Parts: sequence; structure tokens; C-alpha cells
Amino acid sequence: MNIYNYLFYRIYKRQNTKYSKLESALYSSAIITAPVSINLLTIKIFLQSLDVIPTITTKTIQDVLFMITLIVLNTIYFMMKKRYLGIENNFNKLSKKKNKIGLYCVILYFILTVVLFIIGVNIGR
Repeated sequence: MNIYNYLFYRIYKRQNTKYSKLESALYSSAIITAPVSINLLTIKIFLQSLDVIPTITTKTIQDVLFMITLIVLNTIYFMMKKRYLGIENNFNKLSKKKNKIGLYCVILYFILTVVLFIIGVNIGR
């Protein structure tokens, strides 16, 4: 099971109750960018605190361009050849038990993302 695709699937299914499949896929590819961006920022903070990479002062415009780039890359990945439909078909076939385990993994991923980010920000001060 590809956890990134499953994370997309869970967001997509949530959006699919309100919007069409295409709109849901577009929204989901944008929404999935947020935790990925936070994870990359957390890694950057940890590496800077360990002096592995030099402290880089970034401007807001650079952060916005980075987010836009990630949204575009996610959109290309999920929309190319209508991959989102294949992902939906694959994960719709999961048993209830595997689906429940996947849901717990997604919740744990979001909790860890927030907790590690908060720890990283406190270390990076």
C-alpha cells in the first residue's frame, strides 16, 4: 500500500461527498501539499539546528513559490492519465479492517506532523 496515495485517497473521498470527482482530485492534491510542506520545513529546521546545513533566511515569496511548486507537482502526479481514478478503484477494494488500519495511520501521520513541527520550532529558536 502506497501511504502517499492512501493519504490522497482519504482526502479525496472526504471531498468527493461535496464535489465532483475532478474537483475533488484537484482540491485533494492541493490539500495534501500542506502536511508535506510542513514535513519538509521540519526537516529543514532539524538540519539547521544540527548545523548540517547553514541557516537560510527565506523570504515569504520563496515560501509561496515553493508551495505553488508542490501543488503543481502533486496535481500533475494525481491528474496525469487520471491516476486519481485508479487510486480510488484500488483503495475502494480494501477490506474494512485494512481501511481502518489505514485511517489510523493517516491520523497518526497528521499528529506526528504537528508534534514534530512544534518540537522543531522550539529547537530551532
